[in-house]
Amino acid sequence: MVATVAPHLANIAGQAKSDSHLKKTRDIRALFKKEDFRDSTINDAQLADLPDPLPHSIWKKILLDEYVDFAKLFASMDHGYDHNDEAENFMPGYAIVKKDHIRSKKLIQTEADWIRIFGSWEAGVTLIYPHRKTELQGYRQIVTDVFRASPNNPSIAIEFDGEVRDRYAKHPFHMDDRNQLNLPLMTQLFRAAGASTTGNSLKRAASPSLPSAKRTDVPCRNWSWGRCQDPCPNRRKHGICCICGENHQAKDNEACSIVLHARIAESAPVPS
Repeated sequence: MVATVAPHLANIAGQAKSDSHLKKTRDIRALFKKEDFRDSTINDAQLADLPDPLPHSIWKKILLDEYVDFAKLFASMDHGYDHNDEAENFMPGYAIVKKDHIRSKKLIQTEADWIRIFGSWEAGVTLIYPHRKTELQGYRQIVTDVFRASPNNPSIAIEFDGEVRDRYAKHPFHMDDRNQLNLPLMTQLFRAAGASTTGNSLKRAASPSLPSAKRTDVPCRNWSWGRCQDPCPNRRKHGICCICGENHQAKDNEACSIVLHARIAESAPVPS
């Protein structure tokens, strides 16, 4: 009857429905909709030999293929954290949760922090979803490339990872597919570039009497695109990427070049 009245509903999920990799994830996740089976699996998983044991609340999100807050996971690694941190039912519609579990978060500041946390999360995910091992290894390399593209600002890669995993939780995809990651990467790069531009603008506004020679300290955007020759006619600084501040042209770096391609696609003029 559905096929007769609304045949278009047969393909409402598009290609994702026929993707064997995503289907395998959906099939395993469906097993954990039953609370009793989910809890028994978590009890067994907490006995698994992992580098960093995971608390009950994190295991639950992993089983249900939901977003895991890495700041929360990082806090759970601290000495004394109670890994039996799942909320207890109090009455219909209410649950009892310890205050320290609600507030427990730890800021991720370095690549080393992220590597440890990602490794812990990845170990849990691949224990439940072993078919995702290659996918997550590929994704780890992508995030590592973002760290390498901006070594002086690790928050770009950390925020990029958080956004990607949040997008995956809302609409699953292959996390090692670089085409799926262009938008969150551009978002972080533009955000970082915007913050840098704002900071430079504030400095210029606060010091209007700076001599014109100071312009030589500002990276030349046209040089980053490969459109300016030495010496710079606008007296901007060459040799520094205007996106990440490293010693390369934006067009020659995979992460930074995404911004370039986005601007070319939008026919956005490159300021001098």
